[in-house]
Amino acid sequence: MLLSSPQDLASGVTLTDVKQLLGINLPCWLAEFGRLLSKALDPISWGLRMEALKCMMLMVTGFSKLCAPHIGPALTAAWQRATAAAPYDGLHANDGGADEILHLVLETLTAALTAAPEAAVQWEPLISEPTLRVWVANVSDPLLSVDSRELLEALAAIPACLPSLQARMLPTLCGILAAPHQHSPILVDGAVELVTLALAPSPPDAAQHIHAAASPAILQLAMGHDDAEVLRSATAYLRTLLQVGGSAALGWPGVPDCLAALLAAVQRLLSPELEDRACSLVGALILELLRHAGPQMAPLLPGLLSALAYKLIAAEDSAMVQSLLCVLAQLLHADQQQLLDCLAGIQLSDGCSALEACMRKWCERQIEVRTAYDIRLTTAALAALLTSSHPALDSVQVKGKRLDTESGVRTRARARAQAEQWSSVPLRVRIVMLLTDAFIEATTQDEASEDEWEEAGGSEEEEQDSEQAGGPSPALGSLRSTMRRFAEAYQEDGGFDAEDLVLSGVDAREAARRAADPIQAIDIPAIVCEAFQRGCT
Repeated sequence: MLLSSPQDLASGVTLTDVKQLLGINLPCWLAEFGRLLSKALDPISWGLRMEALKCMMLMVTGFSKLCAPHIGPALTAAWQRATAAAPYDGLHANDGGADEILHLVLETLTAALTAAPEAAVQWEPLISEPTLRVWVANVSDPLLSVDSRELLEALAAIPACLPSLQARMLPTLCGILAAPHQHSPILVDGAVELVTLALAPSPPDAAQHIHAAASPAILQLAMGHDDAEVLRSATAYLRTLLQVGGSAALGWPGVPDCLAALLAAVQRLLSPELEDRACSLVGALILELLRHAGPQMAPLLPGLLSALAYKLIAAEDSAMVQSLLCVLAQLLHADQQQLLDCLAGIQLSDGCSALEACMRKWCERQIEVRTAYDIRLTTAALAALLTSSHPALDSVQVKGKRLDTESGVRTRARARAQAEQWSSVPLRVRIVMLLTDAFIEATTQDEASEDEWEEAGGSEEEEQDSEQAGGPSPALGSLRSTMRRFAEAYQEDGGFDAEDLVLSGVDAREAARRAADPIQAIDIPAIVCEAFQRGCT
């Protein structure tokens, strides 16, 4: 097939033809075909541009190194035409496919940037500002807003593009944040997310510049805005700031007495009046503060724990409860005696101590904790509580078991007429029940893995032969083997665990920190057995 014009392309080439041509893998042919497709982006017809863009997408994903240098400049020029001063100015007014063209250009540019990042430095000055304009104009559009954000994310992921991208984005984004009540909450929320996107991969000097430009406005949002998504994004930004800058960020210019400002934001986010979604990441922010400003926060711990206890009592959302339980668990690992003394000494408005309130909620919601790391963290903390000799724990009573399970199906009418009935048990009894459940779940999951392992290779007879040859007793050997294999399996990142990480607000930087944390290596069956043995002595 001999092609010499875009019209020839429109009449003679289909997507199937492109797929067949990609199988030839001739550099000269691919380069010439890429140039011809680029000409088809000129305003000839909506259908031709759509077909050319789809062909380009196939070429970029199939042969990125060969095609990107030819396709990238043409896409960049098309993008500039499509995003000129007036929205979609480069497209004909009677062209009903303007949004579809923008979508395909965005999608293909993102694929080209991802496939050929070395060429992206030349394109960034031409595409970043138009992309940001499209995002601002279409922030409520479920398709174009996501497409434009993904293109900006692709640029931010290329280190050579990051400084210039930040310089172009910050003035627009900080302008939105400086006057939040003049813009829709969805635009303000998106602006905070994009600033966080620019901050996360930054070296300290660039992060310090972003902090000076954006942190004052974002702290004001955390202190005064009412939208749940805006507050959640502001919390994520503040956590990222501490992740990137560490303790040094507390002294960067731009926010006088940054630690006090962060603690004020935390106090507001712990307000029981705020909905759970708004402050579901506050626990992660508190943990970052404890890591980087622990000594400075020690005198303020009673006030912080009092606010945390009130919020924990009011919280219903699982992610919110989990984030606060992880704060308590981390503090228990750091200094058990100090935490228990502090909680026992705080009297809440209902007359009970903060220790009683926190332990009741913890025992009630421990089963909902997600992610392998958080399960290890909280389970190990419960095991430490079981063996603690602190006298305040002896008087704490928590929910035990349901007493009204024999009365048949619990209808709404029956629920309105009579509340659920629960037994009341000592805290240590309930902890034993929770640790037993954790041990059973761990070993049960491992038995399923063992069945799969036996099918792949190995047999019970071989294991028995090795045990009879002078090894440990079958029961002890089986228990040790189960514990070891469970620990290995539990550290693997399965699909379910990836979903849990997202729901729990664990970003890439936090995931890397967790991987190096000794808590990640905790063997749950082993610590449960040890706690039971110590409790029996």
